[in-house]
Amino acid sequence: MRIARLIQSRQKEAQITFFYIDMQTFGKDFQPFYLNARKNIAMIRAIPGDILRTETDELEVIYFDPETRASRESVFDIVVLAIGLLPSGDSEPMARILGWTLDESGFLPPHGSERHPAPAGIYTAGAATGPMTIAESVSSAEKTVYDLVQYLTAS
Repeated sequence: MRIARLIQSRQKEAQITFFYIDMQTFGKDFQPFYLNARKNIAMIRAIPGDILRTETDELEVIYFDPETRASRESVFDIVVLAIGLLPSGDSEPMARILGWTLDESGFLPPHGSERHPAPAGIYTAGAATGPMTIAESVSSAEKTVYDLVQYLTAS
């Protein structure tokens, strides 16, 4: 949604349709952002199926509409495919070795949390600990750098 809003801010005439399965609600400003985005972005809760090129060189997206319980087609100029953020496949074995508890989605615990009883000198930051906004990721990195400097100067 953030990228869609960025595109709209730069190209006022852009009409955007956003297909989704579930909405990941993270960040303290998510609810107002989401409500504002819904005003300008068509949101369809469905999984796009086939994408076919039309005779006029546009892209026809075929999807199942859960509201009408029927197959539908929509035509677009551009289609962007993206997936949600997934935890690294190495997270589970690393957490086991370090005695950490992964969160319900399988992400590493944030540095300094109760689920992060690692020896001093081992840190986690940013998206390794789960989805977050850019500002939250920068803040996480800054906190980790601060904690790392404290660790190095205390040693």
